[in-house]
Amino acid sequence: MDVDQGLFIMSDNFIIKIFIFCSLILLIPKANYAYAYQIKLDYYSKITQDTVTPEGIYYQVVIYFDVPRSVMKKISYVNYQLEAPFYRKSIVVRSQAHNFQLTLDALTHFYVSAQVHFTEGNNTTVTKYIILGTDKTPFAAAHQVSISHDILKTFSDSKQAERYTVALFLEGRPSELAQVDKVEYYFPNSFSKAPVTVYGPSPNFELQLELTQQSSIQAYVYFKDGTVAELVRFVYFKYY
Repeated sequence: MDVDQGLFIMSDNFIIKIFIFCSLILLIPKANYAYAYQIKLDYYSKITQDTVTPEGIYYQVVIYFDVPRSVMKKISYVNYQLEAPFYRKSIVVRSQAHNFQLTLDALTHFYVSAQVHFTEGNNTTVTKYIILGTDKTPFAAAHQVSISHDILKTFSDSKQAERYTVALFLEGRPSELAQVDKVEYYFPNSFSKAPVTVYGPSPNFELQLELTQQSSIQAYVYFKDGTVAELVRFVYFKYY
């Protein structure tokens, strides 16, 4: 065998080895495929006693991930995608310790999509149809806070409709309220008001504003540990 033939055979063998190596690399599952079958989005819902509106009584829905702890540690954050009637359509949750928990108030069944971002840089998306009132093992919310309101002042004249100065605020134990980082207050489109954010530290994250009509307000509460809760309050002006 001459030198040129030997080099040709070596070159041919080298190319085959490179081909096999690259093929094996392609067969190694990426993080989003390797963990996808272990990613399970679950939830628990219960009817509320304090969120009664003309549209109906809201359910509190606690959405969370049920995955092995070894996989949970590989998740960096979760981006939840919501549709109407939720005013905020995208919510990022970073609470690994609380199974990336998101709490919502809802009147009807709804879809939620969750994009799971891994520490390796990959991601996968899971979708769940939330059926209110489903009998499941309770999964307690990470935090227990609620939203309330007071009527501070009433204005009335012949030229304008009655106007009310309203105070929106959170209720809960002081230790719970101390864990809140900020609250985003959202109003119906008919109010022509942009969302208003109240940052901590604050004793109850109060927001004062003037309203001329009763309506449901949504508050998105962001906690320091990375959990998020969406709360609904029907702002009424008078007791009947």
